[in-house]
Amino acid sequence: MKKLLLSFVLISLLASCDLEREPLTNASLFSDEVLAQRELTDSIANPNNAYDYCGQLFSELHEAYYATSRDSVGLDTLLLEVERVASGVIAYTAIKPLDYQSPLPERIHYFVAAKDTCLSSVLKGTGISALAASGFSEFLEEYLILCDSTADYAVIYSYVQHYEASVIGDSRFNAFDKKVLLITTSIARYSAAAKKKRPKKNTDPAWDFLICGIYGSIEGAASSPAEAISLAVAAAIAENQ
Repeated sequence: MKKLLLSFVLISLLASCDLEREPLTNASLFSDEVLAQRELTDSIANPNNAYDYCGQLFSELHEAYYATSRDSVGLDTLLLEVERVASGVIAYTAIKPLDYQSPLPERIHYFVAAKDTCLSSVLKGTGISALAASGFSEFLEEYLILCDSTADYAVIYSYVQHYEASVIGDSRFNAFDKKVLLITTSIARYSAAAKKKRPKKNTDPAWDFLICGIYGSIEGAASSPAEAISLAVAAAIAENQ
């Protein structure tokens, strides 16, 4: 019986090694503060999304920014300040590519100034397929309605998770489509949790608006997860400050 049990454990371990995972699903790369909130994070995470770590890092970097810089920063320097804070987040530096280039501050100006009209332009600029762009536009419309409603976070989580499952399982989307969409939905899930679910202190930043962070995420995702995270954080701060 002991031999049988041992064999089962070994087979399980070997099977788990075969699963393809992004490198940052390893919780040891995240800060102690984030690990201390593991129970909360588990209720926000979607393990079926290989880019779930992007949402986790988005939340960590957003909180780290406000922990170190409470003063309003001009839009021209905001992104540089976010990247300065990000340089102290180990998990972020682990995914930052060597050829990373800072997005132009003008993009944050654009997101904030044209937030009611720029979605189609942002989507077109990413290079994702027309089918992916159309489906995401429909998803985003309902997502924003839910976030602005009295719906519990569980309702929003279920909605986002179902959309992610449809993206993962749709053979009409190529790998690039799926990467851009799943990075963005991961950040959208964690953004909604910050707005709806995360316990608030008097010093916590406001989460009145979400759309500019989504724009930053989807535009940055076309280049890299690191750019999606930094641009989303900067755009979200700009919209809410």
